[in-house]
Amino acid sequence: MRIVQDREDARGLPARFHFAIFKLAAFVRMKFVTPRERRGVLIVIDRDQSAVEHYIISAWITALVICFLSAVMPVILAIPLATIIIQIPLFTICRSNIDTNSWLMFTLVGIAAAYLLHRHTWIRFVALSYFLIIAINLLAAAIMMLLHSDVREMEARCGL
Repeated sequence: MRIVQDREDARGLPARFHFAIFKLAAFVRMKFVTPRERRGVLIVIDRDQSAVEHYIISAWITALVICFLSAVMPVILAIPLATIIIQIPLFTICRSNIDTNSWLMFTLVGIAAAYLLHRHTWIRFVALSYFLIIAINLLAAAIMMLLHSDVREMEARCGL
């Protein structure tokens, strides 16, 4: 665990985010933020610190599962069933490993999206949106790899 002291602008460092889309957004934001020193501030640099990022991803996955289920059942049943279905793999297979949970969830949703992509109804557009978001995240990851030295320089300015 790394800690930044007396630098308020370190809250937006890319190292505090998990997914490449959010890291790239943080990098762009940090390019336009002026360095701010603030005495008494301690900021932990951990890639799982962004609650907003995790809420956005979990809401997106939940919405996808609800849409996938509503393609085969009424929405009124799909909503509670989706919340239950999402929890089953998390508590039965990989209880406390965040990375394994993420891979498992994205794999299961990806399998469902691949299956539903071949249907000739509205659900194929929802399934396609899953793959588009994954592709955008992969593109953001490639861009972040190219910007690796700039990110290190940004972190060094904040004392990392």
